[in-house]
Amino acid sequence: MDIPVDEKPAIERNTFEIVTEFLSTYGWTCLFIVVVLNLIWSHFYPKYKKWQERQEDQRKEAEYKKDPTRLIEREEAMQLARRKLQEKHDQLAQEHAEKMRLKEEQKKKERIGAMGNLMKGKILH
Repeated sequence: MDIPVDEKPAIERNTFEIVTEFLSTYGWTCLFIVVVLNLIWSHFYPKYKKWQERQEDQRKEAEYKKDPTRLIEREEAMQLARRKLQEKHDQLAQEHAEKMRLKEEQKKKERIGAMGNLMKGKILH
């Protein structure tokens, strides 16, 4: 009679047994710790981000105080970006106004044509 060969190596079997034994013994404790850590993280992470942003703002202010030309360059770059966005918006508004004007002209022509047909006695369907 042949003895079936265990295909799993001993180290895998032992690791699996260790992990399952650990989870069966300390599973609820691990879950509780994970939930508490998640709550702590979700509470303090936004505060940490705000603190980090304040530190970055203070660092930038210190740099601008040391070198005011950086502030001027930044303001000029912002004005240039705003100007470009405004020009793009104005162009789109002009295109839209032109489309609306053409639509109105088309409707006007259709109404004039319909009135002409009514005057001639034609029935519209």
